[in-house]
Amino acid sequence: MVNILDYTDKQFKELAKKIIQDGSVVLHDQNLTREQHVEACARFGELEKQSYWMNPKDTPEISIVSGQVDKEGNAIGMFRDQELEWHVNGAGRHKLTEYCVSLYCVEECVDTVLSICNWTDMFADLSEEQKDLILKSLKLIALLCKEILLYN
Repeated sequence: MVNILDYTDKQFKELAKKIIQDGSVVLHDQNLTREQHVEACARFGELEKQSYWMNPKDTPEISIVSGQVDKEGNAIGMFRDQELEWHVNGAGRHKLTEYCVSLYCVEECVDTVLSICNWTDMFADLSEEQKDLILKSLKLIALLCKEILLYN
């Protein structure tokens, strides 16, 4: 397996095409640091930096998803010791043009089931009017989520 950091521009374009075509790819045995993960993801385009408690200060582009806690009992990532029923739907994103989610596995967990779904195909047969209505609804949801995050 070639390390993604060593991909040529041609290989990277092929990877991007595969993600667009198939909706996802899995790259095994990459052994990247968080900083290298961010570097690889930046080749796709602009990365969103967050400043929540679950975003490391040195890599704010990463949101930690973990049920682990530190020595003081503080959550290291989202969900603390709760079920990791995490999903990404874009509704909380500030920019709703395009985005790509990259998962960075620190430690294998045999009790974890990862499901990756590409929901874009289900919109293919909708009329332009229906697509426009959905896009307007998602933008409204994003604005509401942004307001909730700012005030809570």
